[in-house]
Amino acid sequence: MFHKVAIFLLALTISATTAAEIRLQSYQSGVFQRPDVKLSDGERYFSRGQESILKTNEVPAKLGSKFGIRYQLTGKKSEQNLVTYLYLTPGVTEPDGTRHDKYVEIVDVKPNVKSHVAAFEFTDSYEIVEGIWELFIFVDDRLLVRKKFNVSTTADLNAAPTADGPLKYIPVKPSN
Repeated sequence: MFHKVAIFLLALTISATTAAEIRLQSYQSGVFQRPDVKLSDGERYFSRGQESILKTNEVPAKLGSKFGIRYQLTGKKSEQNLVTYLYLTPGVTEPDGTRHDKYVEIVDVKPNVKSHVAAFEFTDSYEIVEGIWELFIFVDDRLLVRKKFNVSTTADLNAAPTADGPLKYIPVKPSN
């Protein structure tokens, strides 16, 4: 009898853990629509609305280009919900000679937030490296989504912003 109860409790625990597991509900990927503005090294644009995403794998190799994934999750808990972003690059070399073939970011996605963004934005000219960039989103060691982007000087995104309405942008210089 004890064994039957123990097996039942174990099965109940496993099914409760599985039910509360973070899962990918949906996602959009591509290049975030930005105004055609020339930026200087270190400048970044913050929007006051949700930027629309042009569904493409081609990314212009220029300052201000932002590409990545906007995604929605199910199964988030009221406490910590850690998600890992892994960006594989063709090899970004900083001015001091440090090379980055990858960037890793661990993010606590809030349970009350509807959508999340994993994106890379070129804010310094040394970051702009042509070639294939890959973005992975993981929960623990489980892959939720993987996307490849081709950064190129020949990428041209002369697409009009979508019907989301006009976006307002604020140029921001870094504070040192």
